[in-house]
This record gives sequence, C-alpha cells and structure tokens, in this order.
Amino acid sequence: MAVYERRFEPYDGPLTTASARRWVIPRFAFAEILRSRIALITFVAGFAVPVACGAVIYARQNATVLELFGDEIVRQVTIGTDFFTLYLILQGWLALVLALVVGPPLVARDMTDNALPLYLSRPLSRLDYGMGKLLVLLAPLSAITWMPALLLGLLQYGFDGSAWWTEHGRAVWATVAGSWALILPLSLVTLALSSVVQRRWVARGLMLGAVFVSRGMAEAINGVLDTRWGYLISPTRVLGSVWSQLFDGGTLLTITGGRRMPPESGWAVLALVCVAGAIVLASRIRAYEEVRT
Repeated sequence: MAVYERRFEPYDGPLTTASARRWVIPRFAFAEILRSRIALITFVAGFAVPVACGAVIYARQNATVLELFGDEIVRQVTIGTDFFTLYLILQGWLALVLALVVGPPLVARDMTDNALPLYLSRPLSRLDYGMGKLLVLLAPLSAITWMPALLLGLLQYGFDGSAWWTEHGRAVWATVAGSWALILPLSLVTLALSSVVQRRWVARGLMLGAVFVSRGMAEAINGVLDTRWGYLISPTRVLGSVWSQLFDGGTLLTITGGRRMPPESGWAVLALVCVAGAIVLASRIRAYEEVRT
C-alpha cells in the first residue's frame, strides 16, 4: 500500500474498564519503588519489630524455650496494653522513615517532568491520580503497622483463646486505630509537600523539622505562656494524646509527659491536617500550569 493511501483508523480493540484504569498509577509507582534499593531495604526493615514480637509470643508457648530460660522469666512478658503500645511507638518511627524515603518523589517527579498533563489527558481523573498516589503510601505503611499488629493479636488469641481477647482485645484494636491516626495524616502531608516543594530533599527536611523542631517550639510556647496548648503544633504530642486515649493510658503516659493535651484536641488537629493536606494536593493536581514571565 502506498503511503498516500494510508489513513488514520481509530483503535477498535478491547478496552479496559474504568475500575482497572485506576490501578495504573499505583501499579507503575509500586514497580518504581521496588527498583529503589533504599526503599526496598527500608520496607523490609519495617518487619523486624513484628517478627521479633511474633517470636516473643511463640516463645511464651514453646516448651523448649520455657525450659531453657525458665517459665517465670518468660511469662513476665505480658502480651497486653504495654506490649502493643511499645509496638506502635517503634513502628510509628519506622513508618516515618519509610514515608521519608518513598513519599517525596511520588508527585514531585511528575510535576518536575510536566507529566501531569499526560496523565490527565488519558481517561484518568484528578481523583484517580490522587487516590492512586495515596495508595502507594498507605499500602506499605499499613503493611508494617496495623496489619502485623492484627496478625499478632490473632496469633496470641490462637494460643490463649477468648479469655485473652476479652481482657486485651482492646489493645489490638487500639493499635489498628492508632496506626491509621498516624499513616493517613502522614501520607497526605507527604504528598502535599511533594506537590508544593517539588524537591525531595527539601520535602524530607520539612517533614523532619515538623517532627523535631516543632516539639521544641511547643515546649518553649508552653514555658513562656504557662499553658499546654503549645502541644498542638507538635505531631508527636498530638499523636501521644490520641494514642493515650486509645490505649487508656499505659506506657504512653510516661512518654508524652505530665501535662498532656486533651485527646479531643488531638483528634481535631489530625482531622485538620488531613483536610488541609487533601486540599493542597487537590489544588496542585491539574492538567495545566500558568507560567508568568
């Protein structure tokens, strides 16, 4: 066929469903994360604490371990509120590290390379794009926080039965709720910073500053004004008050300090952070950008 006789013909092959198209963003983003050695090592390291906790639970039921170390010594490790509280604190810091590694490049790379118009010119909405990027953070953070905690609770339930669950089941659900109180605001703030700053190291610096510098500023405000409302600007204090309510005290009472902020205020701050992060992210995800000269 001669070149001048060829003409454009529309594609008439099979089409993917609208629900399948929404998985394009997270599918390729997960593939990009798996190609990053640092991200993969950080993600795998996030399972060290759950594996150690599972080993402790198993050791308490193993006859060989009980005979080797003594029944009284092993049984002193109680699988209850303090156990899951400590687990959540450790995994919370690991979740922050993982978010620092994975999160900042997610949106910044697309905006720097002017890829958003290409994404949004396809049958993908702004909501599909934003939810896809959010899922890329929520999935690995969930995998190292509340999912292993639930498995640990089920493992202990399998050994000790319903009597243990009746007494300590609240600690398991508190760990699940406390994990979501951490990973959802963390993911939204990370994506919002990624879309605004567009420099991964700057975004990471701002996130670390929000965690550590804000705590010092909160203490300074409380000391000068003789109040406790300065804790509202400290993420660790806000999470501490929320977790303390979920676990009904426990170890967190000694970690968050004497004059804690009311847990209702902590929930309100977390909700405000989620809404603000979602608004900033939605405003930055657009198919065009005005360039002023």
